[in-house]
Amino acid sequence: MTILPATNQSGAATITLTVLDTDGSSASSSFLLTVRRVNHAPTLDPIADLALNPNSPPRVVSLSGITSGATNEIQALAVAAVSSAPGIVPDPAVSYTSANNSGTLTVAPLPGVSGTATISVTVNNGQSSK
Repeated sequence: MTILPATNQSGAATITLTVLDTDGSSASSSFLLTVRRVNHAPTLDPIADLALNPNSPPRVVSLSGITSGATNEIQALAVAAVSSAPGIVPDPAVSYTSANNSGTLTVAPLPGVSGTATISVTVNNGQSSK
């Protein structure tokens, strides 16, 4: 016997197996089958590279495609952004309210400096992140 749970479904069910012999005798046994919920990683659409001139004013960058990762998951999401070079571009300010599919980053390079910084944006559902 093979039991294959439905995609993206979870829960418990009692399974009873009964066997019959040719004389009509039978035997049964039951067990509880529990399918645990799969935690899908949250999603975030790709963010285009951004080039700023020295002494540029703050720039707002749109974030889109923010989801829990599956249509049947309702989870609180948090978005964070970290700069690889805070002496050039400090960590951006994040504007995001959980359950929305979009948010923004405000990137504000420090005045009088130049260089390259990688901004890492993470969406976290408390169990996995992207």
